[in-house]
Amino acid sequence: MRLYIRQKGTDYQFYKGDDKEPFLKGFWKSSWKIKLHSKILTLDNSELANIRFKYAPWFWEKGSKTEYELALSEFKEIVTIKCLNSWRGHYAFTFCNHKYDFYRHTGHKKSLYKDNVQVAKYDKQVVNWWDNDSGFIISNNDENEILLLSLFLMLDMGEFNEADLNIDFGQGLDGVKEYNSRWTPKN
Repeated sequence: MRLYIRQKGTDYQFYKGDDKEPFLKGFWKSSWKIKLHSKILTLDNSELANIRFKYAPWFWEKGSKTEYELALSEFKEIVTIKCLNSWRGHYAFTFCNHKYDFYRHTGHKKSLYKDNVQVAKYDKQVVNWWDNDSGFIISNNDENEILLLSLFLMLDMGEFNEADLNIDFGQGLDGVKEYNSRWTPKN
């Protein structure tokens, strides 16, 4: 499965495969009351996912790790995603009785493992024009689309381009786990 993400400012449109029309939309927002959060919506504004900080430590607070809360409307559970290594980008959570590990790698690359087996890879463009940004996800066909997109938004919320030309090289450090550039989906 291939999912494409197009961002304009704080708004997102999500595309599936080679479709020319988006199948979902989303946004991130920050306010005094609710703080930084993002949502994934149907095209008629029904909420499918809500991503927010559960715990965000003060800058450089020793030993503290960020936690996110992900509420998926389809499932009546709230998933807590814990940062295990903030420098090298390792996040872990349990969802539908499976253990997931989400890894950041050099640049904008990310990978998702389910029960220690890779099920998806993520990437974003380095060069963007006119307030636009884009990324993609390649995954096994049986993975939950909303979960995959929620993980993308989780690490992307709070970021957007404000220039005619924007160059963002992403993370400079290698990740906890080496990026597998040869990985392909199983189905």
